[in-house]
Amino acid sequence: CSTDDLVSNVNVNTTPPRCLHPTYLPPEILLQIFDFATNDYDPNNDFEIAITHSKAWLTDLRTKKAIVRVCKIWRNVGLEGLYYRVSLRNIGQLCALVRILGESAVKYDGAGYAAWIRHIHLDVFVAQIWEDVFARNVAKLLEISSSCKSILWDTEWDPTQRRHARSSTPNILAFYKHNLKFTSTLNSLRKFTSNLDGCHSFLYETWYDPHVNFSNLEELSCVAT
Repeated sequence: CSTDDLVSNVNVNTTPPRCLHPTYLPPEILLQIFDFATNDYDPNNDFEIAITHSKAWLTDLRTKKAIVRVCKIWRNVGLEGLYYRVSLRNIGQLCALVRILGESAVKYDGAGYAAWIRHIHLDVFVAQIWEDVFARNVAKLLEISSSCKSILWDTEWDPTQRRHARSSTPNILAFYKHNLKFTSTLNSLRKFTSNLDGCHSFLYETWYDPHVNFSNLEELSCVAT
C-alpha cells in the first residue's frame, strides 16, 4: 500500500468551524451575558435600590433598552433584566407600568412581567388631585409584584394642599393588607425603606387596624422628611 493510497483514504475536513451567531446562543447564556453588561451581575447589588437615577444606573438602563431592540430573541430574554429593578419618577410612569403589567399577565395567562420585578423605587411627587390615583395604582403594583425583594418608597406631597389620610404610605399598606396577593408581596420583602410622610395621618376609625406585618423583612428604614 503506497503513501498516496493512505492519504486518499483519510477524510480531511479543511473547512474552518462556523462561528455561532449571538442570536443562536441558549437563553441561559444570553441572560448571563446581559447581566454581565449591567450592574445586575454583581450579587452585592441585590438590595441596592438607592442606586437608581445615578449615572451608572442610567447607563445600565440604556444598555438594557438597547438589548431588547436588537431582535425578537434578545427581546424575549432581555425583558427580564429590564423589569428587574423598577424606578418610577411620576404618576404617569406608575399608571403606565401597572397597565403594561396587567396586559402581560393576561397575554401570558399568569404573572406576566411582574414576576421579574425584584426592586421598586417610588420617587414620585403626588399632587392632591392625583392622590386617589396614586394610592390605587401603588396598591395594584404591590399586589402583582409578589416576587419583589426591596422597596424604596420616597413619596413627595404637595405641601400647599391638605392631604387625604387614605393616600399616606402607612394607610395604603394597612388598607390593602387583607388582600391575599398584596400580603404575598409584603411577605416576600427583605428590605423596606420609607419616608415618614403620613404617620400623623392615621385614620382613627373603630374598624381600622394600622398594624402591618412583614414576615420575612430583614431591614426596615424610616426617613424623616
